[in-house]
Amino acid sequence: FVLASCYAWFVWNRIAFAAANLITASVAVKSNMGVTFFAWAAILVGGLWMAFWTITSYATVYIIGGCDLQAGYCENDIDGYIIFLLVLSLYWTQQVISNVVHVTVAGTVGTWWWAP
Repeated sequence: FVLASCYAWFVWNRIAFAAANLITASVAVKSNMGVTFFAWAAILVGGLWMAFWTITSYATVYIIGGCDLQAGYCENDIDGYIIFLLVLSLYWTQQVISNVVHVTVAGTVGTWWWAP
């Protein structure tokens, strides 16, 4: 509580500027509602990618490991670099989707700012 109170005291003079930024941003987004739908579509794409990645990664590990579903064991050990590459592909693609949304919204708001 004490740290939060000290923080509030130090940043109190910045609240008006933050409020003005939030008002401007909300007006910019309201006047360009297409970016909202684009963001929701990106969430859907991210979810579909996550589902696709989960299924294909499981199948990849299952095949590479020579796993037998009936016996419940795998003949081959799975190398750590394969798991690392699979997780890297998941993270990388999610970041690309997120950054595409970020750049699209920033470009739209920037265009609105210079030509409202």
